[in-house]
Amino acid sequence: MILAGFGSWAVVVPAATVPAHAQVVHGHLVDTTAGVAVAGAMVTLVSLEGGGEESVITRSGDGFFVLGASAVGYCRLRADRIGYAPTYSNVFWLASGDTVMVNMEASIEPVSLVGIEAQGERRCRVRPEEGLAVNQVWEEARKALAAAVWTQEHGSYEYEILRITRDMDPRGRKV
Repeated sequence: MILAGFGSWAVVVPAATVPAHAQVVHGHLVDTTAGVAVAGAMVTLVSLEGGGEESVITRSGDGFFVLGASAVGYCRLRADRIGYAPTYSNVFWLASGDTVMVNMEASIEPVSLVGIEAQGERRCRVRPEEGLAVNQVWEEARKALAAAVWTQEHGSYEYEILRITRDMDPRGRKV
């Protein structure tokens, strides 16, 4: 049995249900303010000891995610949403063959993108605060491109169709 404790809860998973050398991390991403699931966020497993990163997009409706992990050791999850600051999980230990559950709570912290003004001058002056604004714009672009690449690579497209039919009389009034 594997006992994984995170905060005020624990998960017990029988080791026999996980193939040897396969690690799985699953959980839910929830908005702490509204208490609703966060869909469409990119959740990335980051090994603190180096190594590959695996990513997945949370499901719509329930904010559920499942990551197959190649990393072992100390890890944490990062959830990226376009227009919001990243959310990080607590650090956890991931051993060979482990299956762990990590429920993440995302606080609503919008990223403010202020206008960027460019001017030419004869002298170059370093303005670190302006570099931070440009960095925020590039970070939001990185999030959008990472989600687009993941979706294209995994062929996972989710959409909803709404069809409305109305019966009208010749003058355009509802029947």
